[in-house]
Amino acid sequence: TTMSSTFQNCINLISITLPTSLNSCTSFASTFNGCFSFKNITIPSINIGTSFSSAFSQCYALEWVKFTSLPTFGSSTAVTFPSGFNPNSLSATFSSCYNLKRVVFQSGASNLTVMNSLFQTCVNLTDVTLPSSVSSSGVSLVSIFSSCTSIKTITIPNTYLVTSLQTSFQNCSSLQTLTFPTSLNAVTTMANICTGMYLLTSITLPTSMSSCTLFSNCFNPAPNIRTITMPATVSANTTSFSSCFSGCTSLRTVTLPSVNQLSLVTSIVGMFTQC
Repeated sequence: TTMSSTFQNCINLISITLPTSLNSCTSFASTFNGCFSFKNITIPSINIGTSFSSAFSQCYALEWVKFTSLPTFGSSTAVTFPSGFNPNSLSATFSSCYNLKRVVFQSGASNLTVMNSLFQTCVNLTDVTLPSSVSSSGVSLVSIFSSCTSIKTITIPNTYLVTSLQTSFQNCSSLQTLTFPTSLNAVTTMANICTGMYLLTSITLPTSMSSCTLFSNCFNPAPNIRTITMPATVSANTTSFSSCFSGCTSLRTVTLPSVNQLSLVTSIVGMFTQC
């Protein structure tokens, strides 16, 4: 059974309980995408398939999702994914769910490779527990928390092999604590990753980012940040630090990679503009 786009753009749909006779579902992709008034759903104990991409995207009023496999079906104020929930894609699953406040994954998801825009523009989201682990082949986190303006703390588990972080935390204007895995050696670009972080005061990037070639606009702007520690190791092919720290008007200390690591940089245009 597939439920892809089944209720897409049903703008007056408020709530639904799926039948318990639904034993498995190969895809929930875009199932409720564009259901502007949709507030909640109870999902039976079924074998979730490969994709939850855009499942609840633009469900502006969504408050909770319950799974019958959880005690008391889960919380009425959150989305709690049970152990065994293991799709390969969560791309844009909750994008623009303006009322969503809390999301919890109870276990790892060994098939998961894509989390791009998962919570993008969830403006009231304050609490997220990500899966404890993802696919060993790597996971993409492009724009995962972009424009989550209420979230204060984000921790990317140390078990993640992250392949992309571009614009991941852009415009997280309330973010105060950001914790990365100890290694981001598979990440190739950090462009715009921390743009628009207005409350963050310090940040330490992982020691080694041996594949990263692009740091353009990485912190442009982050006006309250005072201390930045860059990786000691970056790619020998690193090309650009253009506007990397532009608009960091409170910046006092920056620790850069060694001179040898920066020998092939082709652009530092606007690197410290308005610092």
